[in-house]
Amino acid sequence: MIRAVRASSDSVDGQLLSQLQRLAASEQVTMGQAAYPEMEPEDMRLTTFNTWPTSSSIQPDTLVRAGFFYTGHSDNVKCFFCDGSLRNWEPGDDPWQEHAKWFPR
Repeated sequence: MIRAVRASSDSVDGQLLSQLQRLAASEQVTMGQAAYPEMEPEDMRLTTFNTWPTSSSIQPDTLVRAGFFYTGHSDNVKCFFCDGSLRNWEPGDDPWQEHAKWFPR
């Protein structure tokens, strides 16, 4: 799945966002199995950003904390747990909000 261009009027339910953040901070094994269990450690995900475009408005550490690793193509990232892919990052995008918006389950 690929992320569409974000409209400025989009909003994310605060409760959903906080649930997603709690899941990332806790053991997710109880919710199911990670799509990429080898990418669960943050330091492992961070190593994938060696070729991250320097022109991107989103910093790798912000994406890593939200559960993403870099695919090596353009600015496309994937969630290690749900396998959701996002791209076309714009200034002001919040990886947690975008994750919850495009992959609410």
